Amino acid sequence: MMTYDRSLNDDDQKIIDILSIDERYEVLLRNNALLDVRNIAWGQDFGERGFHITTNISPYDPGLPCDFFSTRDVVGIRCGGKVLFAAPSNMQ
Repeated sequence: MMTYDRSLNDDDQKIIDILSIDERYEVLLRNNALLDVRNIAWGQDFGERGFHITTNISPYDPGLPCDFFSTRDVVGIRCGGKVLFAAPSNMQ
């Protein structure tokens, strides 16, 4: 049975919920990297706040980069031009 760290904020869970649906997303990170995300594998290390995410590995597509980041680094998510998640003051 999967249990979640109660110290997570709602944004961490929302990011996982959005990216877990099989779509093509643009994910903007705090360092201004813009990622092409088709699928994710995610987890949480003991004592860590937020989730770590690995992209585009299941299924693997050699045409897509694999990236690794934390939900705490996500400032925006778009799909088909629609903003699905925006941290305050981002992706307006």
